[in-house]
Amino acid sequence: MEWDGNAQLRITYWPDQPLPLPRATRVPMQLDPTGTVLLPVFAGGLPVIDANDEELVELNGETYLQLERVDLDDPASILDFVRRYGPLGGWAAYCDLGLEAEQRDEDPFFDQIYRGQLDGDEVLARKARALGKQISGLQLRVVDEDSRLEFVTRTTDELLRHFPPVVETVEEFRFAAWLLLDLKGAWQVVRRGLQPDGSDWLRTPARWQPSVDADRPRRELRPGGLAAAIAGNLLIGAAGFLSDILGRLLSSVSPGLGVRISLPPAGAGRERSASSLDTAEIVPRRRAERLPLYVICALELFNHIVADASYHTCANERCGKQFVNQQGRSAKGQHRSRGVFYCTPACARATAQRKYRRKKAGQKTRAA
Repeated sequence: MEWDGNAQLRITYWPDQPLPLPRATRVPMQLDPTGTVLLPVFAGGLPVIDANDEELVELNGETYLQLERVDLDDPASILDFVRRYGPLGGWAAYCDLGLEAEQRDEDPFFDQIYRGQLDGDEVLARKARALGKQISGLQLRVVDEDSRLEFVTRTTDELLRHFPPVVETVEEFRFAAWLLLDLKGAWQVVRRGLQPDGSDWLRTPARWQPSVDADRPRRELRPGGLAAAIAGNLLIGAAGFLSDILGRLLSSVSPGLGVRISLPPAGAGRERSASSLDTAEIVPRRRAERLPLYVICALELFNHIVADASYHTCANERCGKQFVNQQGRSAKGQHRSRGVFYCTPACARATAQRKYRRKKAGQKTRAA
């Protein structure tokens, strides 16, 4: 973030081109009986977490925009998103922000917006209870109660440690969704060059927690912009928030190195093994794999920032979805983003058919 000669705020970024997206990991998901924990589906007496059951999903680069259509007060709506894309990984996102905050003397963005939004002990306990009840109710092929208890304990621990997460509370999902929508809102403020006008770009609900000044509840800092309490200017506050928070979430997709090895072919009397390896090649790691979905969504937003992408709203009256590129017509990796009114050709056709039917109905009415 820097100022140019015209005293305007300018976002600078590196790299200066969109990055390839890793694929998201997805398994069949369900809600627990309380409707508060998202669990993997249990089939045949075993939870579906085997590598053969995990599905790697190619995302279209606009997954985070789909969060606008999720009713975060409705667990069923959240489940629909998770079944399509996978859990967001809310606790990992909270830790990404919190661990960095611990290294700073002060961290106003985390302290005033996010600290206290999730309780790690409560989140872990709720997931463990839901898993324990779900697994205990399965028809397990065990010979005694001790073996059953050992299986339940071991499987619960494995599921809770699985990465990317395959178990998530509704609260965790909401936190990650609010965080990504906050980042999107900050980018809209920066891109449009909005000045303080009382608008509030933060979507994360405020909590009654003391902050900055122990005598002033955090809610007094909102609405009107958290930036007013930090920098005195909505634009500067949003830009600082965007560059800082988005940078933290993208730390796991920074450049890295990989190793490529080629084992010699097995020959007569010689086995193919690593002990006979003579050379190894160091190569750039082009993409990280097996990342929580919130990181991939953050990378999608970064790519839109680099491309200075514009958001459109589908003109189909029965859709209204927000999008950047029209999907479904262009070749893979190429999408139309200018001069488009519909998110997909299907929405364009549906609107045209609807207009045609209304026109015919109007003609019949006039004729009568």
